[in-house]
Amino acid sequence: MSSDIVATGGSKQDRIEIRREKVKKCLRLGMTYTQIAQTLRVHKNTVVTDVKHVRGENRERAVNAEAYDEIGDHVASLEEAERLAMIDYHACRPGDAKRNSFLRTAMQARGEKIQLQQSVGVIPKVADNLNITGAMEIMKMPDDALERRLEEIKQAFRQSDDFEERMAKTIVEGN
Repeated sequence: MSSDIVATGGSKQDRIEIRREKVKKCLRLGMTYTQIAQTLRVHKNTVVTDVKHVRGENRERAVNAEAYDEIGDHVASLEEAERLAMIDYHACRPGDAKRNSFLRTAMQARGEKIQLQQSVGVIPKVADNLNITGAMEIMKMPDDALERRLEEIKQAFRQSDDFEERMAKTIVEGN
């Protein structure tokens, strides 16, 4: 065991993590493995092992970042679809045949966004067994029922600070 590990105290895992942070700093400074080993007073093989671990962490972080970037992009596109659909909805006069198709599009985009965010744990699931048919039922609703549903949803949101959960429950479960 190196003198650096003994001197730092803490659990063995804590000491390893501290050493790996030091290895990262040394690498950023452009030091060779031999220089890092001498500086940290550890064997060169320890530095090699630490560098492998750090690179593995970086690879994992990069893969996760790409996945979250894709999810973020998809959420942003759903938000934009919802926003544009609601602009078009409000631009139409009541009774205009296109008005409710814009509302359906907005509601469907919101439901998909919530399901996506729930699937990756960004927002909690409203129920263990989500009723996916709720969003499909919205698409099939007659125009007058859709208008009533919109008013019910607005009223429910006014009564709750928990917007995302209420929207998920209202749209996805159809409650």
